[in-house]
Amino acid sequence: MQPSQHSTVAIATKSALLLGCLLGAAPPLAAQPAIPDICVLAPSLEAPTRLPAIPRAQTPLSRPTLFVREPLAELRIEQGSTVLWSWRSLAGEALEGPLAWPLPALKPRQTVTIRLRPVGATANHYATIQLVGAAPGRLREGDGLLQSLQGRPQAWLPAIDGLLAKGDRSLATALLFAHEGPNEPELNALRLMVAQQSCP
Repeated sequence: MQPSQHSTVAIATKSALLLGCLLGAAPPLAAQPAIPDICVLAPSLEAPTRLPAIPRAQTPLSRPTLFVREPLAELRIEQGSTVLWSWRSLAGEALEGPLAWPLPALKPRQTVTIRLRPVGATANHYATIQLVGAAPGRLREGDGLLQSLQGRPQAWLPAIDGLLAKGDRSLATALLFAHEGPNEPELNALRLMVAQQSCP
């Protein structure tokens, strides 16, 4: 069944309202001129309070999706001096689109460092963020909601809408770009708009 003109307008209006709620958080990730400019779509970054502080993201999901707008030549996840996971471009390939969490689930308040090198940046020339697992109750809430949405593609957009109505931009963004999310036209349109209009 084709949607009516009225329902199409309603969808576009709702997407515009959701877009307004999702945008406007942290600026592009470039704490210093020597750091490559990266637009992190997920997880949701907190704007650093004092430069050159490393931008921080507190994830409400124990297995967060990583998604930056720029193609990457290298990505590293570290804890202290230990490299937990890494990927590096070979033969000109690039890492693009959402990346499912490649490690065991984050523990509450666990902190890891993510280093991102976009295509075209020189070796060892990274943008860096700190990713922190949320408090235990917050992680249970986020993981529980994600699990409850599995197999219910029509429930994702209302869930995101409800989170934004409560002011929970972090979990709304995590769900919008979650690797587990459905391939639904309304969600895809919203993802595309947020990706295009984030970090102007």
